[in-house]
Amino acid sequence: MIINNDNLKDIYDYQQFLITHGNLMETMQTFYKLPSVFKLTQCICRKDIQLFSMVTSRETWERVKIEYLQSLSVEKYMQLIMEMTCAHMREKVEEYYNAKIDYWCIFRPHIEGDEVCIYSVKIFERPLFRDYGVHNGNSEDRLTRIASSHIRHLTGRGPERITTTILGQYMVICVFGIIPLYIKKYIFKNSDDLSVRELLVNLLTDVIDHVFESEYNYIPKKLIKVDFENNLLSAVVITRQCNDDVIK
Repeated sequence: MIINNDNLKDIYDYQQFLITHGNLMETMQTFYKLPSVFKLTQCICRKDIQLFSMVTSRETWERVKIEYLQSLSVEKYMQLIMEMTCAHMREKVEEYYNAKIDYWCIFRPHIEGDEVCIYSVKIFERPLFRDYGVHNGNSEDRLTRIASSHIRHLTGRGPERITTTILGQYMVICVFGIIPLYIKKYIFKNSDDLSVRELLVNLLTDVIDHVFESEYNYIPKKLIKVDFENNLLSAVVITRQCNDDVIK
């Protein structure tokens, strides 16, 4: 099935997206002989962003780490999975949505109670899902202004672009063009230097905490990814501890 973007609103179906992407995942796992560990549980879309959540039990994840991660860190394992995913699924997903994917990443697994969760985020070349969640537009604009102002306060310069997307109980924040060229050159020569990566993680952590303290009077859980190649800091913020009417 190929989606006709003109009729996207008429056929938009989260459950169908879960089925389609789940089938693609199964095909990829069979192709690469990968264990079937995580199950797709949720899909949320808004503007040019698509977020999937994947879940497994802590027991299963611990077993995978013992069996498959003996010589790999979790970060390297996730990078390898992302490379396989793009190699096997990217073209098929782009054909399905009839749109190119500008960016696709998987965040590090994190524990929530007895489960281990992974989030996957895609940024499409254009806002395929612009007709959904439009009531969040004013809030997204306000949060983006606060985040941009705080980045300028902390760094003395603003990013090339910053986007804030509210996705139900989640928020995706993307900061483009904030990493100076000299830092990019340094990290490409010193790829094992984690201090620079941690510095940028702390920057976005500070920004997110400032936004939520200012607007909602609490600090949320967040997962942050640094992409030096694309000069992008991105975060999945977990806002489910809010009341339903906090973020509108």
